[in-house]
Amino acid sequence: LSTMYDSMFFHQSSNKAARFALGSSIDLMDKILNGEIDNAFGIIRPPGHHAMRDEPNGYCYYNNAAVVAKLAVQKYNLKRVMII
Repeated sequence: LSTMYDSMFFHQSSNKAARFALGSSIDLMDKILNGEIDNAFGIIRPPGHHAMRDEPNGYCYYNNAAVVAKLAVQKYNLKRVMII
């Protein structure tokens, strides 16, 4: 399966690690938007920034920024989210 993707390595715990990374991103978003903290910088692995809409890419399984942005709009009724 790894040979079908660019720079991907799959391990039996890959999905679990990627979900922990995504969960950490969501937790930071919640803490910021609930006013618990003023800002944050998440240093997580895998980072998620290469993942596509419906497939992993470049050692990223979920696009954490896109998932968190969509969740922020839905959960906190935001009109827009800027991803830099």
